[in-house]
Amino acid sequence: MAMKFIPVLKDGKTVLLKVPSKGDRIMFPCNGETIHAVVTKVSTKTFKATARTEEMEYTVPFGVIKPSNKPIEKDPPNPMDSYELRKYKEVAGHDDTQPFQAEIWKDGKMILIASNDGWGGSNNYQGNPEVFSQFHKDAEAWELQFGIKKPFEPAGNWISWYAYCRPVGTTAAQYCKKYQNEMDKFMGPELCNDPTPCAECVNGIDCPKKTVTSSR
Repeated sequence: MAMKFIPVLKDGKTVLLKVPSKGDRIMFPCNGETIHAVVTKVSTKTFKATARTEEMEYTVPFGVIKPSNKPIEKDPPNPMDSYELRKYKEVAGHDDTQPFQAEIWKDGKMILIASNDGWGGSNNYQGNPEVFSQFHKDAEAWELQFGIKKPFEPAGNWISWYAYCRPVGTTAAQYCKKYQNEMDKFMGPELCNDPTPCAECVNGIDCPKKTVTSSR
């Protein structure tokens, strides 16, 4: 991370203060912990940066910021490796979901424009319907590969991961595992309707058979 410097007065002397840039991966102390986050805004008037993790947003004085030393783990090859999210920007809108605009690229070419107005609905995608269909199929395969049992709006999940989780070092595997754990808690165990359950099926819960129906 290449930081800029600005001159400030401290104890009657001019010193150079390091200034992070938007998009920098940083770390800083907070309540006895070290937080790793990504800079989203910088103010040279207040000498503070706004940084966010997957779930929280922080206002951090320049003086305590250091470049993040958290290594970025890599996922195994997957169907979304050829895709990129570019020019992601949060925009004004309603607050049921995060309003945004972004470009989706594949193999170095822009293929779709994605957006959400914040009213709680699904994302909107502008572009060739066949291109979007393939993008959706690849995102669905991405979710299945990394452990999401029943993909739901996989394109939107991939965008959320790419925009907010990937920059702070969260792998797709980690993101999908957390997502599935939250869904399991919300939905409860899957019950098996098979009258003669297999040996792996314990008390009818979470049967590994692919053909059984859910009684959720």
